[in-house]
Amino acid sequence: MKKIIITFFVLGCCMMAKAQSDVFTATLLHGNDVSVFIGINALVEAHEAAQDDDVISLSSGTFSPTTITKSVTIYGAGFEKNTDAGTDVTQINNNLNIGVADATLSNVHIEGVKINGVITLVEGATVEGLVVKRCYLTKGFTHSANTKNTLIQECIFTGGFTNNETTQATVAENLSINNCFISGNVNTFGASSSVVVDHSIVTGFAGGYLWKNCILPYRAIGAYADWGAFEGNGGTTGATVINCIVTILYSDAAKNNNVFTDCYLGVDDMFSDSPGTRNYTYSSVRTYELKNKEEWLGNDNTEVGIRGGNGWSKAPSIPVIKSLSLGVDGNDLKVTYEAEVR
Repeated sequence: MKKIIITFFVLGCCMMAKAQSDVFTATLLHGNDVSVFIGINALVEAHEAAQDDDVISLSSGTFSPTTITKSVTIYGAGFEKNTDAGTDVTQINNNLNIGVADATLSNVHIEGVKINGVITLVEGATVEGLVVKRCYLTKGFTHSANTKNTLIQECIFTGGFTNNETTQATVAENLSINNCFISGNVNTFGASSSVVVDHSIVTGFAGGYLWKNCILPYRAIGAYADWGAFEGNGGTTGATVINCIVTILYSDAAKNNNVFTDCYLGVDDMFSDSPGTRNYTYSSVRTYELKNKEEWLGNDNTEVGIRGGNGWSKAPSIPVIKSLSLGVDGNDLKVTYEAEVR
């Protein structure tokens, strides 16, 4: 409980500091110790000072990128400004790298940040337990490292997944992509990968993985969309597609080399917020509500697409500080606050 209270206090101070000035802050929480770094390099400095399991909270504003080499959690204020949701914009002004070459990095958590570039997993690294949640990646995700137990949830990708490994496709073991909007391809993982994409919209190639409750508007699925199959690097062949909306199948081969179960095939006009058009572009004001949301249901009996399943939110899962006051009682700092869970 003490750590939670201190976290509330830290977040509140970050928010107040940004509201009162144009100073960007990164607040490092290490146990019960709090350190504050100021300016565009605040994230870099906070990460340098951090130890494994520390929490870095970023105010709104723009920060220089760094390479994450420690098991830290990074919270931002959000990737879009929205008064109702209580979010502002925390952005990293270039690519964010994660991993250590020839070593394993575990349990990195990134949430509520706009990354003006890509997240890049360092070549030769192994990354385990990575969580990327409620982030906006303007150029997608580059995986040049093998991964294990990765969760990507409620994110926006302008650009899909790419693989910079020159010799063979990297392996993603137990990769879960949930409630995401990905304007690009998800097809670049190696043959022994286990990838599950659930309640997402993916506008590019859909690789030979398990797809559930998704919207797949592009024409190619499975063996004819997989990076490894194209490049001769042992890519997966064939996809399992369950309760998905698929707008078009390019060929008989696409039908025959994949398994479709309870899918909605040939659906073109699906969104109530953009009727009569094949509009899959991302917009901050779009809802992506389905026209027939009570008919197009997933295998969990919720709406197919990003609104079903666990739902879709842009607000980081940190509490909102509604009010905060500080005072001194003898030798003690007295903190009074009102917090609200998003």
